[in-house]
Amino acid sequence: MEQQKAVQVRVSYGVLADDIETQLNKQGFTLGDNAERYEENKKRIHHLVFADILTDSVARKAFEKLHKQIMKEIKQQEEK
Repeated sequence: MEQQKAVQVRVSYGVLADDIETQLNKQGFTLGDNAERYEENKKRIHHLVFADILTDSVARKAFEKLHKQIMKEIKQQEEK
């Protein structure tokens, strides 16, 4: 029985970070057609923080939830 190797995927959600799809592509993954939706959600969270609607701790929880959703959606990029 073949054992699957655990793969670590890192995504930065900072304001100045590359967009999520670019970060994933550099690691060999993609969100495909869903990439823009997740990028917009990242921007929305930042917008609410800058508008003083979300506290840092609530924003951190929102980014954690966003990250979990992204990890469920990512797929290995196809070889070119």
